[in-house]
Amino acid sequence: MHKDKAYLNNLTALRGIAALLVVVFHSNEIVSNFITTEQTFWFRKLYLMVDLFFILSGFIMCYVYETYFNDSTQSRKTIEFLKARLARIYPLHLVTLAALVLAVGITYAIGKDGNYGAFSLALYNPKAIITNIFLLQSAHIHNMFTWNVPSWSISAEWLAYLVFPFLVKPFSKFSISQTLLTIAILFALYAGLVFYIAPNRVPMFPFLSTAADLDLTYDWGFARGIIGFVLGMCAYRFFMRNVLKNTLGNGWVLLVIVALYSVYMHFNLTDFGAPLFFFIILLSTAYGSKNMNAFFASAPLQKLGLWSYSIYMWHGAFIFIVFEIQSWLQTKPPLPGPPDYFGITNPLVLLLLCVSITLIIGALSYRFIEKPSRVWINNLGKKN
Repeated sequence: MHKDKAYLNNLTALRGIAALLVVVFHSNEIVSNFITTEQTFWFRKLYLMVDLFFILSGFIMCYVYETYFNDSTQSRKTIEFLKARLARIYPLHLVTLAALVLAVGITYAIGKDGNYGAFSLALYNPKAIITNIFLLQSAHIHNMFTWNVPSWSISAEWLAYLVFPFLVKPFSKFSISQTLLTIAILFALYAGLVFYIAPNRVPMFPFLSTAADLDLTYDWGFARGIIGFVLGMCAYRFFMRNVLKNTLGNGWVLLVIVALYSVYMHFNLTDFGAPLFFFIILLSTAYGSKNMNAFFASAPLQKLGLWSYSIYMWHGAFIFIVFEIQSWLQTKPPLPGPPDYFGITNPLVLLLLCVSITLIIGALSYRFIEKPSRVWINNLGKKN
């Protein structure tokens, strides 16, 4: 159904870079605290890479499936599409969830469940296993993120997939003016999330974010994901009409845009503008140029892109499983102060170790879990 489409090497690499930066974000925030906001907000704002994921996803779904859905959204096509997307995201989601359930179960079995107190009880809410299984952990059901924390975005992505078959046909007929109007509506919705919804939340724990930002996950994550996904569909409309191609299809222009985004994030100049930067970065990367294409086609970046989903899904599970193992070794709750992971206290070493181990786990997971399970599910029901 999409064999006539060229493979987008540039976007594969972009997805891999975004996944790696999310790993750096959580590793720095939770494990090492190597870079603080007193030095720069750039690292603190890497959670926004998830919004780049959503925008990328909407773009790629249009690129791959627009022709497929162009004639109709008949139920057979929709079921086949959802089967393919489920095969892509669900097996690894279940495996990482099961790994955490096992680790937490051992923690309770050996009587170490009190070491992280009420936070651990809320994070590993048994009722949330059901919502995680049904990919509803971003749908404002719980009052805190649960289990494999990064998987909230997979929930939001799945909800976007459910509406995509009904959007793709009308979107394919949008003019530039209609696309611009849609983008304006989407940014109005982003404004609502950033300036109204986010700062007015009442989190379970005081240290959870209540700032005017886009760091919405367990509560309004579904809205954040769908808005980003539709913005990606708008980017595809621009791409199909070569809007600003001569300007954006230039590696130097891409570098300038990335530099401007970095300055923007360094000074914490509101999350509201971040999706616009991502929109432009995505278009520039998709258009490409000779040098840009050669850079993104490099083997390390392509491997990183292929492993990106496994890297993303395992990094959160890995970090929290390490927490559980620590609790097994502790005789009392941890004291406040610098992190101490099995005798390692150097923040830079901790950061590099966390990122490196996650990359290794991601590569192995792609080879032995993600890819085989996707092939198996996609082949179900097919005649030999």
